[in-house]
Amino acid sequence: MKLKESNSSYYITCLMSGAIELGAVFLGMRMGHSLPGIIGLALAYQLGNVFRFFVTKKISTYQNHIALLATILSASVLVIRNMDLIVYLCLCLTLLLYSTVLQNVRSAVQGNIPRWKKRSCRVLGFVLSALMYVLGPVLLLIFCVILLFYSISLDHFYYDDWLNNWIKGKYGERVCWSMVTHQAHYFAYNYTMLVLVMRYFNNPFIASLWFAANWIPYTITEPLVQKLKWDKWYAIALGAHIFNAIVLTGMYFYVDFSITKALLLWVLTGFGGGNVFCIKKALSSKIKYDKNVWSFSEQLGHILGVLSALVVALVSIPEKDAMLVAVAFALVTVPIITERYRRKQ
Repeated sequence: MKLKESNSSYYITCLMSGAIELGAVFLGMRMGHSLPGIIGLALAYQLGNVFRFFVTKKISTYQNHIALLATILSASVLVIRNMDLIVYLCLCLTLLLYSTVLQNVRSAVQGNIPRWKKRSCRVLGFVLSALMYVLGPVLLLIFCVILLFYSISLDHFYYDDWLNNWIKGKYGERVCWSMVTHQAHYFAYNYTMLVLVMRYFNNPFIASLWFAANWIPYTITEPLVQKLKWDKWYAIALGAHIFNAIVLTGMYFYVDFSITKALLLWVLTGFGGGNVFCIKKALSSKIKYDKNVWSFSEQLGHILGVLSALVVALVSIPEKDAMLVAVAFALVTVPIITERYRRKQ
């Protein structure tokens, strides 16, 4: 049976995305890595999401081989003993290849699906990611096998010549920097916060539920704003980032002595982050951004944010300092949006 554009397949791949993205963090904790090692695994997954944009037409024809390699590497983790560095590198490469192929499979089966449904499936994946702490690399292998099945079952390999068109400037602006810093402000602290919550509760299911709770307001914000008929996109985009900067500052001060208050504030940041669509609404009338440029900019922001979290984990003793970096990214986003919005066409 050959898979074509399918809502059910897309929902499943969204779930797989959330489960392994957060599962990488739980896997790092399960295997006893330090915070830098844990963030490194998360970075490997995010790098795969970016590499997808640099897949050439020739490379796309090897998608099944790449999926098979990811499966073999994940299986090797189960059998290699007393070689911690090799195991870690195998995990990183598995996550990178997995996410690259997964994004291509998702693009191949994606139909016209509301954003909130896609995000809901991803949130469900976040909740299920706690199983990675329980089952460890075995679950990663299972997901790799499922991905290999999907890849083999596709009726075509996804390729849209995006890289060549992007290099030639056919999409207008090549990067939306306000989207980069917006995404970075979330990814600068989210995985670190998950680790801190896990340390406090020592329960992966509670930790994953708190992580997912942050995504509930994120998911409902766009339909809520549209239902209320708020259309001051520029003002909302600026206000949302100032709001999140204030809330993240509160998290920074509360996380040491009142984890409950810090977690409630974490949930509130979802409202600020959920207004990301307002950046698109505000700038689309001013500057030409292709839809793939938006997506590419988002992925660059993921990398920038996780890299900053890794640097903080390596050089800073108070790990919560990652939240201050997130505050900085949120505040920097405000003048970037303003400059682009006021620029003459």
